Amino acid sequence: QLLVGTTVGAFEIDAPRRSSRPLPAPPGYEGRLVAGIAMPADGALWMSTEAGVYERPRGGDWRQRYAGGATALRIDRDGSVWAGTPTRGALRFAGERIERVGPADGMPDNRVRATLQDFDGNYWLGGNGGLVGLQTLAFRAIGARQG
Repeated sequence: QLLVGTTVGAFEIDAPRRSSRPLPAPPGYEGRLVAGIAMPADGALWMSTEAGVYERPRGGDWRQRYAGGATALRIDRDGSVWAGTPTRGALRFAGERIERVGPADGMPDNRVRATLQDFDGNYWLGGNGGLVGLQTLAFRAIGARQG
């Protein structure tokens, strides 16, 4: 199953049939930019948009988990959902908890444009200020000073 966020909404791609179908969007958000989309093992649907981060549990209704612009969206090995934001750093949604990682945690600035979990389980956040690696609750910033 391939899920794609576009400037006009989110779609599910059926490659063998060479077709696509629009995915349901949060109310009032149909046909607008979806910056990130993910579906964890529990079947919920998550979207990051310029209006916030939304979750729709399997068989449930949409709810906004964060109000504000959100860019990257990714699920880690533990099932937590990570979202990058242009002004608030990275957000980690673990169950009902929301944790924020920003400059107070060692990030060079608040803009997070990309997220990635590597083969060793380390989490990486990329933004205008550089690349930040999160490893076992320790944060390491890699920027201009480090070359």
